Amino acid sequence: MKYLLNYDLSEEDLQTLQDTLTERDILELSTNQERVEEILNHFLSVGIHNLKELLLYKINLFYDNPHTIMNFLATCSKDTIDKINEDVQNLDLLNM
Repeated sequence: MKYLLNYDLSEEDLQTLQDTLTERDILELSTNQERVEEILNHFLSVGIHNLKELLLYKINLFYDNPHTIMNFLATCSKDTIDKINEDVQNLDLLNM
C-alpha cells in the first residue's frame, strides 16, 4: 500500500488504514493498485481531496469499476463536490 503515499497520505495514515480496515480491504488495496489508483485519480480530477477519509469510510468504492465511479463523478455539480469534501458521508445522500 506504499503507493498511497503518492496521494498525500502519510506513513501514519497508512498505519491508520491498516489498523481500521478489514484484512479483505487491505488485501484489495494491496493487490489492485492499478484500479485503486485510477479511482483515486478520478476523485482528484474533479476536486475531491479527502482521500484518506474516502479510504477509511467509503472503502466499498474502491471495489467498484473505475468507469462506474468516473461516470458518477461526471454528473456531480461543484456544490456536490464541496459537500463530499466537507464530509465523505455525504456520498450516502447520493446513493454511492
